[in-house]
Amino acid sequence: MNWPIRKARSELRRQAVRVVQPSFDELQARLEAVTEAQRDSLGRELTQLRAEVAAILPGVRAENVELTRMLRQQGDASDEVAEILGRTLTRLGAEVEALSEAVERLEARLDDERQTPAASGVGDPAE
Repeated sequence: MNWPIRKARSELRRQAVRVVQPSFDELQARLEAVTEAQRDSLGRELTQLRAEVAAILPGVRAENVELTRMLRQQGDASDEVAEILGRTLTRLGAEVEALSEAVERLEARLDDERQTPAASGVGDPAE
């Protein structure tokens, strides 16, 4: 390669570095400024969000306690209803059993009464 061409290329490189380097430094400074502004903005938003959550949290806790109390009461009421229903079913079962035994006794008595007139001949038209 020719010496004047080398010199020209070298000069172009130096000029390019002088032009690009300040632009890069400026862009980096702008990026850092924007990043810092975003950090500040995000910090303010997070602080505001924490304050809103802190304001809402006691109400949410109170509602949670109330809902838990209501669910426990409902569970207790369901247990009580189940207990009453169980006692009622047990009593009804015993009454049905007693009724079944009474029906069996009545059927046996009716059978006895049907067999008694036939055996003694009472009510027999042939007499």
